[in-house]
Amino acid sequence: MKYELLIFDCDGTLVDSEALLNKALSEILQDLGYHEYTLDFCMEEFVGHSSTDIEKYLLSRHPEMPIRDIEAKFLKLASHLVPLELRPMPGAVEMLAKIEHMPKALVSNGENPIVKYSLEVTELKKYFPDDVIFTYDMVGKPKPDPELFFCAARRFNVKPEKCLVIEDSVAGMQGAKAAGMDTVAMVCYPNPSVLAETKNGKVISVINDLQLLEQVLQ
Repeated sequence: MKYELLIFDCDGTLVDSEALLNKALSEILQDLGYHEYTLDFCMEEFVGHSSTDIEKYLLSRHPEMPIRDIEAKFLKLASHLVPLELRPMPGAVEMLAKIEHMPKALVSNGENPIVKYSLEVTELKKYFPDDVIFTYDMVGKPKPDPELFFCAARRFNVKPEKCLVIEDSVAGMQGAKAAGMDTVAMVCYPNPSVLAETKNGKVISVINDLQLLEQVLQ
């Protein structure tokens, strides 16, 4: 096999959280009178970005925005929705079972406790021990910076060109490219930015079900 390490994103790749969390954020912002933040707009602008980046985005456009109140409301709503509605992405359960013994890491712009909780809710945590999960708050450099990908590669002592990244976001694809790693784009929520990024030269395949990853690995 060409690849010695698979590096998965979490939100939107393994767990179907992007639409769920952006729906929560959209509802909160629109309730506060920021009506331009529809679900489609939030999905286009915020998928794959860290909470810090999203806060910076919002405050740069709306300095008056009560960001701490929004954060508190978002965490309350998300903590209610996630246990009830969070599901694995299509093919995640089946594919991870098939590649259970292949070296795997998880790289996310999310916060470590939230990422682990999402994996536990969807019963995917058994495939990713704590020491193979690398998150923005551990490193301080979110994607598209490549450092998270390098951390995963160093953990397994694998060269970047021997890593295959599975990503759904623009930031993730850009980070993998900067790390010199091939990428499979998991595109279940296509938007113009994501579709354009799949042509960045390091994306070797575009899939909408993780079971199709098996064809790439053959």
